[in-house]
Amino acid sequence: MNTSSSIQDFAEDIILYCNGAFSPMYRRVFEQKWDNAEFSRMRRPYFHSDSPAGFYEVYIPTFEDPEGFNMNYYRIAVQVLPELDEETAQIEATKLRRLRVRPAGRLDSELLTLIAPRRTKEARDANQFLRGKNTYPSVRGYFTARIISSSPKECFNRLLKIVSRFLENRLKALLENLNITVEDTHYYIRYTPIIEKISKSLANGYACLVESWRWLRGQLGGLQASEVKRGAINEVYRKIADLKPLLNIIKRSRCYELPVKSLRDPPIITQLVEVLCNGQSYYPKKEERVHYSTEGKKEPFMPRV
Repeated sequence: MNTSSSIQDFAEDIILYCNGAFSPMYRRVFEQKWDNAEFSRMRRPYFHSDSPAGFYEVYIPTFEDPEGFNMNYYRIAVQVLPELDEETAQIEATKLRRLRVRPAGRLDSELLTLIAPRRTKEARDANQFLRGKNTYPSVRGYFTARIISSSPKECFNRLLKIVSRFLENRLKALLENLNITVEDTHYYIRYTPIIEKISKSLANGYACLVESWRWLRGQLGGLQASEVKRGAINEVYRKIADLKPLLNIIKRSRCYELPVKSLRDPPIITQLVEVLCNGQSYYPKKEERVHYSTEGKKEPFMPRV
């Protein structure tokens, strides 16, 4: 396999996942909260996607800037690399700090994400463990993540977990600062009316973060569900592959015409074999329908009532 083409395919898959999860958030979440008659702070989406370069950048609005009339944003920047080690991670993280899109506002948090399918040979020989760390040691909310996996879906799965965990921790911190007791973390939205008594702008930002968190959790659940479905489908294909030699023998010997006494419902199996071997319709003609008793004898077909 061509290494360059495989790396390009890996990067394209990652950027495709990012576009599918983050890019629709403006229409689905942000616009409803921050582009309306009362709060007109975010008039357009802020994101940048560059699949050939393996780069993606998106801005999630957090709260209204108390010192002006603009917004604060949580910036997420993703860079896909062919290989990763500690030295490369530091260099690429510095490059990621440069904003490709400049929103009408300022940053109050940031996630720099470096993704690669493998470590470099030097990192493997040195047994380096590339863990995430704070971008600025003395500043909270700024984090650099390193994700290494040969599966694009697994990489994006980890990215979604990091983002959703950060948003949830921020929601919890706000409620704690307001002395609001959290009874059920699955229903953060129920605390919006309480915050609205303190500040409508604060409540609006809180509600937007809740909807953003719920949206990303839904995307994460969709990935996990699709993985379960894919596993079930693969299992069916494996079982069909195991049946192919048996079906070839049945087709050659025509023994599928005989009832199978060891099975509880031989007609279903017989019809299934007919379909697989001869491509016939699953349901036979009405006059050709027969029923096999548990003893293997042909009996007149009686429809179930």
